[in-house]
Amino acid sequence: MAGLNAARFLSEDTLLLESKKEIGLPIRCAEGISLYALQRENIGVQNNWISTETRQVKRIMPNGTVLGEKHSDPFAFVIKKDKFEKYLASLVNSEIIFEEKAIDFEQKNNIWEVKTAQGNSYFCKYIVGADGPSSVVARKIFNIIPEVIGGICYEVTLQNKIPTDELQMHLGCNIIPKGYAWVFPLSPHSANIGILTKEKSLQHKLAKYFEQFLKNFIQTNYGEFILKQNKSGAIPSGSFFDVITTNNVFLAGDAGGFTDPIFEGGMNMALLTGRLAAESINKDNPALYSSAINSFPFTAKELLEAQQIFYNFDDKTLNELGNLLNNKSTSFLKTKEGMQEFSTKKVLIENKDKLFRFFEIWEKAKKFLW
Repeated sequence: MAGLNAARFLSEDTLLLESKKEIGLPIRCAEGISLYALQRENIGVQNNWISTETRQVKRIMPNGTVLGEKHSDPFAFVIKKDKFEKYLASLVNSEIIFEEKAIDFEQKNNIWEVKTAQGNSYFCKYIVGADGPSSVVARKIFNIIPEVIGGICYEVTLQNKIPTDELQMHLGCNIIPKGYAWVFPLSPHSANIGILTKEKSLQHKLAKYFEQFLKNFIQTNYGEFILKQNKSGAIPSGSFFDVITTNNVFLAGDAGGFTDPIFEGGMNMALLTGRLAAESINKDNPALYSSAINSFPFTAKELLEAQQIFYNFDDKTLNELGNLLNNKSTSFLKTKEGMQEFSTKKVLIENKDKLFRFFEIWEKAKKFLW
């Protein structure tokens, strides 16, 4: 997605090397994206790649209370990512070569030679590394080995109907410690359902937690289910890298660690960083890319700080937060009534500094991450 969006904006002769047989497949994503991200990138919404419209993101606490208000109009979508990427490709005028995997790079006289596993070489002035969480460009040129975690995600067919205008994010140790499970509806009888954890010691138990979530929540609420399509994959988890451009090479999207380290969304940042890389190339000024990233109203360190704060809240704190903000947005905390109610919650007062620091960072960053 980052590479396709870069190609949309590049004004010079551009070549895309695609290691897969087909754009968009396999899908390794829960497929949720905000309307703001699409509007910012001047991508008109097309019905053929929209699965469902979202009016509420429910962050469900262990006691069942919900953070997040319902909106009258859609502000996000669950998309058909394969069709969305094919749509982006239709907007690209450049040549795309399939089943061509870059494996090595050499620069001579300001020109890069890109060598592929198929035995071919391509020559260019600029490289945009948009080759995913296990980026060869990051490893070979930047000497960076990305930090990743595993996430399990399946398209699941459901016996009973599911609300299609809400995204569910289930939090708490009863679901999985230092992580969450999600339910992103694709239709009244299907959804992308998944789970992840930040706790590395639990990675090998991820499948067990996923099975428990399916049995304890999905089956209880939506009846019998069938796992239809595996959409699991590796997720960059350490936030974006300190060095994202060198010697006319750019890292964009997952390849540069550009995901939300809190909730792990990646499509918004993929589109954004792909375009920013293209704009700096168009102006023949690679430094503009780092400047644009550094102009964000948040930093990578702040995102990691927010991650650490959020996933260290215990269930008691999450439940009290849910009791206070049930079906409300965090803006309620800025009201007189909200502050009065907050002041009566002992566990929230004990975590006041951490809570407000998390909300401060999230408010600055959420438009870029979701």
